[in-house]
Amino acid sequence: MRLSGLARRILWPAATLLLLHLSREVDAAKSRAPEDNFAFRAFLERIPDNELVEMGRRMHYPELELALEDFAEFIESKPELADWSYSKAAALIRIAPRAVKSAKMLQYLFRIGYNQIPKFCLQSINGQLTISAGCARWLAINDCSSLLDEMLQENPDLKFIYSELFRLAIREGSIDVMKQMHERGQAQIPSEESVRAAVESNHFEAVKLIFEMFGDQIDWSIVVEGYSHTLRSDKMTKYLLENVSVTSSPS
Repeated sequence: MRLSGLARRILWPAATLLLLHLSREVDAAKSRAPEDNFAFRAFLERIPDNELVEMGRRMHYPELELALEDFAEFIESKPELADWSYSKAAALIRIAPRAVKSAKMLQYLFRIGYNQIPKFCLQSINGQLTISAGCARWLAINDCSSLLDEMLQENPDLKFIYSELFRLAIREGSIDVMKQMHERGQAQIPSEESVRAAVESNHFEAVKLIFEMFGDQIDWSIVVEGYSHTLRSDKMTKYLLENVSVTSSPS
């Protein structure tokens, strides 16, 4: 049963009660007559697309490839369900950029029409798929920590851009990139101006993380100078008053 195989491959990685229930439905579908698969299709259709996106996010490349191959074969065998199948395939390509974990995964997503990451981010060098160094800034801004890390590991000579990438991550509130660069020793003490930009943009988690990472190595008086004139977040204000003022005396 192509539909049963499709469901198993898409839903297998996610260990949730929903998936356990679905696996029982898959087993039951095996004993049904072919026309009864419409009942199973109706069950699968009730799964919201946002949940399918999450399941797709957890997939490894081989499972995703098999799933989409099954979509194509299933459509050929049951053309009357093509619109439904395409809608589910479309859900997979709405995966957020930050959820794409490797160059291989990105290559396959591009093949099925994914357009949330620029095409130039993927390149092939001597037959080897890699993430382009020219995409580094875009990845930092969009919090694509996995792809950025893969690229930096393959290009150790790019240490000179660490500071800029970390600054961009702070400015845009790219928490995953900030954490990863710090863990790998790639994060440098940021300028007060870049931290202030995060404050003014209400990137609370980014500001909190910077304080935890660097504390009074940053002149917070510069960061908070004039903050009251751009007051936008009670949460940010409370945090600055309770923590930042302890290590500095804003002018």
